[in-house]
Amino acid sequence: MSTDAARRAQGPDSKVPPLLTIEGLRIGFPSLEGVVLAANDAHLTVGQGEVLGLVGESGSGKSVTCRAIVGMVPHPGAVLGGRIDYDGRDVLEFSRSEMRQLRAREIAMIFQDPASALNPVFTVGHQISEVLRLNAGLGRRAARTRSIELLERVGIPAPDRRMSAHPHELSGGMRQRVMIAMALAGEPRLLLADEPTTALDVTIQDQVLRLLEDLRRERNMSMILVSHDMGVIGTTADRVAVMYAGRIVEVAPTDVLFSRPDHPYTRALIDAMPQLVPGERSALRTIPGQPPDLLELGAGCPFASRCPMARDECSEVSMELTPVSAAQLSACPFARSET
Repeated sequence: MSTDAARRAQGPDSKVPPLLTIEGLRIGFPSLEGVVLAANDAHLTVGQGEVLGLVGESGSGKSVTCRAIVGMVPHPGAVLGGRIDYDGRDVLEFSRSEMRQLRAREIAMIFQDPASALNPVFTVGHQISEVLRLNAGLGRRAARTRSIELLERVGIPAPDRRMSAHPHELSGGMRQRVMIAMALAGEPRLLLADEPTTALDVTIQDQVLRLLEDLRRERNMSMILVSHDMGVIGTTADRVAVMYAGRIVEVAPTDVLFSRPDHPYTRALIDAMPQLVPGERSALRTIPGQPPDLLELGAGCPFASRCPMARDECSEVSMELTPVSAAQLSACPFARSET
């Protein structure tokens, strides 16, 4: 993607440099058959104070892209190429100590499953206090006081008593709030929220999303919100990046993406959303076929085998994001001719 195109896709205030810029990111996992590219020449930008929604089917590369930002690509995976510039510095060149400082003070991540992310042996108070003592240099008493304040801020009742609870003694929603409290302990400028509401019921999901939005506004914090739920993204994100088979296939402001999607995959995702019309019954639409085998990806568009607009030329598509409008980019050069 060209520099000019990337700047156009940054959002409404493109005069301010983006907080995060990802260029040409490639992440590979070795296997007996070859290297699986979980991210394949991916490009993203996140503006100051912006919520970027990152959507796509399971296995599209969303979570591993976020993990690469904080140097946590699971073994034996590795970043094979590209740049991840945070506030003007390429984090891929950071030393281990610099990366620890980045995670402690600048970028925090909320994981999909708090039950596995929290240590079952220690109380939640111990775990939050430990983060504050290691990252903020607080003493034991100050860390406890600050931990209670954080638990109260994320909406946990009787936070002083909850400090002595173990993760299994809390509900799923409470555990997710604890994870948010831990993420906020270092007062990060960028929050990576990886499917933060997947395991929660609809009521608790809404509460958690409202909490994240309130905290973002309070701190002018940027956020990447990863989800496969287009409804969640539609009500939360400022812009949306659509990922398929390791590639970003479309980027647009949220209202533009939902009203005028360009890439056929984006259109298919939106068409697959349940349509609730009072008094009417409608069949749930699905995307035909299966996501491609990442070991057998050839040249061209990886969505071609499932695309209703596919043509012979799709095997030669570069997958470069090109402008559809002032702030919308798409990797499909043929979609506009079909509308």
